Amino acid sequence: PLVGEVRHRDNLGNDVVVSRGVLNLMTSGAGIAHSEYSLGEEAVPLDALQLWVALPETRRHGAAEFERHENLPTVALDGGPDAGGATATVVVGDFAG
Repeated sequence: PLVGEVRHRDNLGNDVVVSRGVLNLMTSGAGIAHSEYSLGEEAVPLDALQLWVALPETRRHGAAEFERHENLPTVALDGGPDAGGATATVVVGDFAG
């Protein structure tokens, strides 16, 4: 999520709250059941990004998996927000070392 929080639960036993700066990677493999929903009874702002990637044939029937990454690396761009720039969060791969 960029704004708000989402609760993720699945049949692998994971029950976690995902907030800004946290990445969950779920691999469906041969099958996984999950639910995601915003927290609280009242309407809350929620803005999130979810990417789906098709697995290669050699992996798509494997075991389901779940990974949680809470400390994602960030990179200051053009001096960072305090200098009028921005901050990039690296979710997969490498960027700027």
